[in-house]
Amino acid sequence: MYKQRGFTLIELIIVIVILGILAVTAAPSFINFSTDARVNVLKNISAAIEAAAEQSYLKAAIVGAEKQSRSSAARPPEVTINGISMELKYGYPEALADAPAGGDILDLLVLSDDLEVCYSVNCSASNSSRVKIGYDTTEGTGCYVRYSEPGGTGAPSATMYGLEIVTDGC
Repeated sequence: MYKQRGFTLIELIIVIVILGILAVTAAPSFINFSTDARVNVLKNISAAIEAAAEQSYLKAAIVGAEKQSRSSAARPPEVTINGISMELKYGYPEALADAPAGGDILDLLVLSDDLEVCYSVNCSASNSSRVKIGYDTTEGTGCYVRYSEPGGTGAPSATMYGLEIVTDGC
């Protein structure tokens, strides 16, 4: 008589239960990868905005426009970055350029097509002092970075820009 080799039904069920418990335990960490990725993208956008704002401020300081409430091609001295005449407030880029040919903060960034860009609170304003960039630009509960030009809503002062990362909806 041959000795049978293999697993009993009880052993197989125990292994399946153990694998199920491990899967349920590990699943949340795999689900959070997309959230972590989105948050890291927002941090990178924030760093890019800071670098672009500082670059424009330094260029404005060279021509003496860093203390002006506004400077542009129409309000000299003009600051040109990457061939674009920038619209600045106290040396920092405006959130949305007033003139069609004027440059704003978005002209200094390279953004993915996956991101939403929204001006003002309800995303419908054509003239705004802030811009939101992210995955869900719903005010307060979204997943975005908000840049506020100096003196605008959300800016810390009249002469400094504001930058906020909202990750509640990521």
